[in-house]
Amino acid sequence: MDVTQSNCPGDLTTDRGTYFSTSHPISCSPSLLGTPGQVYKEPKSLHGIQSPSIVFGLNIHSYSTMKYLLAIDSSPDFFELPSNASLILGSITSGFGCSDLPYGYYADEANNCAIFHVCLPYINFGQIITRQFSFMCGEGTVFDQENLICDFPENALPCSSALEYRRVNEYFGRTDRNFLE
Repeated sequence: MDVTQSNCPGDLTTDRGTYFSTSHPISCSPSLLGTPGQVYKEPKSLHGIQSPSIVFGLNIHSYSTMKYLLAIDSSPDFFELPSNASLILGSITSGFGCSDLPYGYYADEANNCAIFHVCLPYINFGQIITRQFSFMCGEGTVFDQENLICDFPENALPCSSALEYRRVNEYFGRTDRNFLE
């Protein structure tokens, strides 16, 4: 099997291809354009979806490129936010985690609600796994936990009250409530 090799810890080479760990920095990954002269045979699908090289019509030479085209999860220790987010938000406090939270949108009070997170629990081989995705509101806006939108602070629920409104997420997936009446 011809693959782009990486010396990064956590990478795994199997008979189906090389799977690059998401736990090491991007600088440790192979070139996003691949290594000239080496052939990389990427898997036909990732988690049951077609390769992004097929979906997006891109010329992808390495699996690491595909990994960065897909959403990368945040964690309590590291929020996956746009580059230079701290230039807009100032100092970013990590620590928010989705463990034990149901599906939903959650204001990050430690960051004055300028950041919010989407928690997505799912079952994988009988085990509950929760993915966390982090987002920042536009400059000058905060996440309103009551209405689940980014809004100007004067129009939004006070950030200090966000925890009291987390239950609004319990309405996702319910069919016994009609919100149009």
